[in-house]
Amino acid sequence: MAALLIATDLPTPTELESTPLGASLNAAATGATWTLDPSDNGVIATVMIDHDTSLRPGALDLILWTLAAHPEVDLVTADGCTGGEWRLRGAWSPTRVAVSPDELDLVVARGRITDASLLGRAQQLFAADPARIGHLPAVVTERAADLVPDDSTASSIAALLTGRRSSPEIDAVSIVIPTAGFVDDTGTPFVTAAIGAARRGGIARIEILLVVGDEFVGNAEAFIENDVRLVRRPSGSWNFSAAVNLGVLAARHDHVLVLNDDVEAINDGWLATMATPLRDPDIGAVGALLVFPDHTVQHAGMVIDDALPLHCFAGSTLDELRASGGYRPREMAAVTGACLLARRADLLAVGGLCEELPFNFNDVDLCFKLLRRGQRVLFTPEAMLVHHEGASREPVTHGWEWDRFVHRWGHVVDPWYHPAYIRPDDPGDRRRNADHLLPAAVPDPGKLRTAVLHSVVHEARLRSHEGATVPE
Repeated sequence: MAALLIATDLPTPTELESTPLGASLNAAATGATWTLDPSDNGVIATVMIDHDTSLRPGALDLILWTLAAHPEVDLVTADGCTGGEWRLRGAWSPTRVAVSPDELDLVVARGRITDASLLGRAQQLFAADPARIGHLPAVVTERAADLVPDDSTASSIAALLTGRRSSPEIDAVSIVIPTAGFVDDTGTPFVTAAIGAARRGGIARIEILLVVGDEFVGNAEAFIENDVRLVRRPSGSWNFSAAVNLGVLAARHDHVLVLNDDVEAINDGWLATMATPLRDPDIGAVGALLVFPDHTVQHAGMVIDDALPLHCFAGSTLDELRASGGYRPREMAAVTGACLLARRADLLAVGGLCEELPFNFNDVDLCFKLLRRGQRVLFTPEAMLVHHEGASREPVTHGWEWDRFVHRWGHVVDPWYHPAYIRPDDPGDRRRNADHLLPAAVPDPGKLRTAVLHSVVHEARLRSHEGATVPE
């Protein structure tokens, strides 16, 4: 372990207004000096790395620029290169870091830090205000191999996450399943498997709320049992958001799972696995890993690229998902409403699902509302189910839905989706649609990001809809 300490004042943001990112700013230009002496009274920041980690050329200048240009952040992480491969990372994700401490190969903290060990860096990050932790999308370190902590350190870092779970164990969940009663090739209603999945979730007390309307095929009353109730929708066209909201209002338990009727369980205990991280009061929603019947990935979290929500790693095998790092539990911009667990109070606090988005993007909209409250949205691959996507409803996205979604949120900048990733956008190959594909050359440094949702104007939409109104 080594610590490089910056030992003089930095230029002010005003002095940097005409300075491009990383340009014309170095120790000689600013008068900043670097020291290994922690007793130096001029120390204003500490760069913490390990003895077997090296800094790439220009990295220190870039760190100087970042600290000077962003007085609003107290800690900074960055990307690295391990074994010749770029390790492009997202904004602060305590869950991801707790299971992947290799991301702590560099941490920069304002002030003099006496404990620059791997655990010390994690403690600094976990104790900080998330809004004051910045991620610099720039490859600044090089290592021959991944940073692997010893068992004691790994256990202590993991405890920083589990120690946040202050709420009691969750033993009761209301499960809301909107359904039209459609059947599979054998004539069995899909919802039968969804009810079975709910019962295999590993939660002691459950109630299953089937939300049905005039479109229901067959006899809905036949599903009523001790743990199954019907919630009737008023007559009218199908609206997934409205159906879920009715179920949430009727729910009797403090925690609610929204579940598609075309989902089936693979293993027992999956719902209890989802419920565990929700004991952290800062977690607002938890989503599961969903796979197609052939066990390729349907949903492993969602990313926002050019204002468009996309399922990442779709079509990948589970081995490919593990190899790409997508199998790690982590905070994300959104998870699918096909299997989403949240507190009933939080759902009510944000107004439930947006009924102006009746088919698509309502789950992303919900996640954005929770993020805006300062809560986190978590994807966990440890809960895995089969999703017969589109089996009970035609998987069509209408242009007006995306238009209405962007009208509500603008172009949301996803802090967990690295700006240097390449997305081929091949509609004929779902495997490549939202993959985290690495660039061939080292990417240029990007803008500092924090785990705070913010929006910008979607310029392409603004041009294409000049003088137009959003359809009702």
